[in-house]
Amino acid sequence: MKKYIFQFAIVGLVVLLASCEDHYGQFLEDNRPEIPVTFPNATTYGFSPFIEVPISDGTIEFTMEIPEESGLTISQIQQVAGGFSVNVGNLEAESAENPAIFYRSTPIPGNGRQATFTTTIAEINQAISDTDTLAVEDEIEFIFEIQLSDQQVIVPTEVRAFIVE
Repeated sequence: MKKYIFQFAIVGLVVLLASCEDHYGQFLEDNRPEIPVTFPNATTYGFSPFIEVPISDGTIEFTMEIPEESGLTISQIQQVAGGFSVNVGNLEAESAENPAIFYRSTPIPGNGRQATFTTTIAEINQAISDTDTLAVEDEIEFIFEIQLSDQQVIVPTEVRAFIVE
């Protein structure tokens, strides 16, 4: 009798699990914004777009652009986070308290379908921890929060700046 009860329980469990929907939530979906953001002044080999920054010049500049077909414009870059390893969580206000993260919440106005973020190696060195200053062959990552003309907020993929001779 116990054998039949056990088998019935197994069959019932299999039927119950098989009837569940395959909805795994946002963590197993691609994180791609509806409006793609490209970085025309960056190169991509692999995952993240990057630029090379000569240490003698020290100017880090990323241009962001959305497609003309979207019918929208970039209102502003709302927030910027930078560091040796960044993610979307670094765009929160608490990041400003982390000495390893460069954080800017002053909006940077857009210019039509483009917006440009500019900073310097010296500004980043001043913002991050004193022990982790940028030098030749270092890499710093940035992530941006962009507001479009329809008030939609998007976060494109992180970008990198390689410090070169």
